[in-house]
Amino acid sequence: IPISVQIVIGTVRLPLSKVAELKPGAIITLEEKLGAAARVLVNGREVAKGELFVLDGEGDRLGLTITEIAEAGAAGR
Repeated sequence: IPISVQIVIGTVRLPLSKVAELKPGAIITLEEKLGAAARVLVNGREVAKGELFVLDGEGDRLGLTITEIAEAGAAGR
């Protein structure tokens, strides 16, 4: 059964005019840094939280350490 898993590392608000100007190679600056909290969503519902880290020996790849599992009744809030 296919499911959608998303790791949300940050959000930013942009005016619609800026979104319309986005092109390949555009950079959107986030305030978050390595170690900042990230949310894990499964089919749009938050199921866990974690922290980003750089994978050993793979400086260009990130991993996520799960730090918290959402309570069953709290998922999706």
